[in-house]
Amino acid sequence: MAGFPSVNEQALHLVARELAATLNDVRIALEAAAESPSDKSHIAKAAELMRSARGVLRVVEVYGAALVAEEMELTSRWMAGSDTDARQYIDGLDALMRSSVQLPTYLERVLGGGRDLALVLLPLLNDLRAVRGAAGHRLPGVDLDARRDLAGGDRRRRGHGHHDREGAERGHRRGGEARRRAAGKEPPGEKGRRLEFGL
Repeated sequence: MAGFPSVNEQALHLVARELAATLNDVRIALEAAAESPSDKSHIAKAAELMRSARGVLRVVEVYGAALVAEEMELTSRWMAGSDTDARQYIDGLDALMRSSVQLPTYLERVLGGGRDLALVLLPLLNDLRAVRGAAGHRLPGVDLDARRDLAGGDRRRRGHGHHDREGAERGHRRGGEARRRAAGKEPPGEKGRRLEFGL
């Protein structure tokens, strides 16, 4: 099976607001880390927030999102505790920012009835692991049938495809902003801007 067991939808709805707030705080911490690269407290805070989010996601059985939360936590902790060079730091912030933007979109999709299909998160998982120099993720049971299913075989999920693309585009935009701030090239008017999520 390419997807995980059925999500505990009732429980997920109950904690959706809390998860949205936590992920928003993560993004704020990452933006602060981009503005002050020498201050590792911001990236350490992001790690603690992702630890909390990971626990909640496992309880409500959204295992694909929990995998991303775990990799975000591990990457944040690695960045906070390692002497990274400027390139590693910027790449790490980029991967974390894109993940923090796309994860709420994934949760929105699951809340809307989509499957908890970790395959769509594989690029994020591998990007996060690459920052730490870890091997790429291998998801058990992913085969060609699963890839065809992802490409559109399941009509029930077709309506969510544009949300996934929009989430990816937002993630790339936010990642680019984080890279510019960390490199001291923040565009005028960008500082302090916050993106709010509502699941």
